[in-house]
Order: sequence, then C-alpha cells, then structure tokens
Amino acid sequence: MCWIDVFFLKKKMNEQNLVQETTLALLRSEEDWVAGRSETFQKGMLGKSNDVESAFNQALLKERAKFEEENTGRLKRVGANKPSYMIVTVMVALRDAPNLPTIRGLDEMRSALAMTSARASIEENLLAAEVLWTPEDPEDSLTREEVFLKFPELIDL
Repeated sequence: MCWIDVFFLKKKMNEQNLVQETTLALLRSEEDWVAGRSETFQKGMLGKSNDVESAFNQALLKERAKFEEENTGRLKRVGANKPSYMIVTVMVALRDAPNLPTIRGLDEMRSALAMTSARASIEENLLAAEVLWTPEDPEDSLTREEVFLKFPELIDL
C-alpha cells in the first residue's frame, strides 16, 4: 500500500520538496499502481502570472470536485484487514513544462512522475504545487471497481 503523509509533508517542506517526496514515494510503490493518467496544459506566458495562476486554480478545482469529501486532517494508514485503493493527484504549475507521455503502461507512468519531479526541482521553475488524495478518512475505502467508476479518465495499468 502506498502511504504518504501529505499533511506532514505540506507543513514541513517547501513545494519543491513536496513534489519530490510525493513522486519518490509513488515511484517506490510501483507494485501497488493499478491506474494512472498524465495531462499537460500550456497556459499563459511568462509575464502573465495571473493567467497561469487562474488556469492552475481552475484545474485544481476541477480535480477537487471529483472527491466526495475533503478534510484537512492527517492521512492515516488503513488497517491491514481493510484493503483499499487510493487516488493520488500531483498537480504542478511550471514555467518550463515538458509534454508528459500519454499513459499506456508502467513505463509511461514512471516517466511522467520522474519528469514532473525533475522539472519541479529546477530553481524558479515551479510556480505552484498541490497534492490531493482520496480517501482521506481511514474508515473510508475504495475498491478497484470504484476507482474506475469514480475516475473514468484513469488508464488501467
């Protein structure tokens, strides 16, 4: 099971480290991946930060709206007797962003995570970052079927 204490990471790290540590945790748990997706948006120009910020916030709101509920507490490990799936969304706004590969399998997923981490680690390149996950509540769970019903844009790996 992939377990990321994102609440702790957000409080203790800057956005660059948040992206690096989250992508690293995901890369280290590749055996748990069941689905993935990458998407690249080109929005705004370097002098128009309001345009970029607005586009990022709109995309973030769209992703957050997919979740049935949100809480701001710490992510806790689900008990071993309650298997569950988790959706983790890593969103970044970069000055210089490569087109991420279309996810068709594990290789592209691995590449997209590595590219995101590498570009986010370049000084002055990362404009914004957010990490979202669901379910947050340790009492909630997602089955494999629910993952694909609630997030149909995901590609089965």
